[in-house]
Parts: sequence; C-alpha cells; structure tokens
Amino acid sequence: MIQNIKNLPSLSDIKLIGVTDAWSSHANKALVSQGIIDSDTIVTNDRSVDFRSTQPLLRQEASVFLDKAFDYYTLPIK
Repeated sequence: MIQNIKNLPSLSDIKLIGVTDAWSSHANKALVSQGIIDSDTIVTNDRSVDFRSTQPLLRQEASVFLDKAFDYYTLPIK
C-alpha cells in the first residue's frame, strides 16, 4: 500500500509555498495532487499550496492522511 503512494505522479502545476525541503517536494506535490491533505493545509486562489511540511505530524493528522490515501476506512471496522 505504501508503495502505491510512493508511485503517485507529481503534478508540475502545483506550486508549493512556505518552507519545504527539496527532498520532500515531489512527495508533497503528489499527495496534494491526489487530494491527500488535511483541513489545515492552505490552498490559495492561484492554486499555490502551503502543505506545512516542516511542522510535526500528529497521529490524528496521520490517520486522516492514511484514510484519504487508502480510500477512507479500507480496513475492516469491528
């Protein structure tokens, strides 16, 4: 499953704003292009995105990303 996320295409028309390390920009663009963002991610009118990639990731945020990446609640819920 993680490999599928790794292979997501990065769309070149997505412009990242804010502080983003060069080594993570491809992954950030790929996640944004697939709509895998949280409610605090800022998208401006010109489609620039502040992914907040240098801020710590909380477990709650990680859960949201995983649900979105794997098409919401893909694991069986008992």
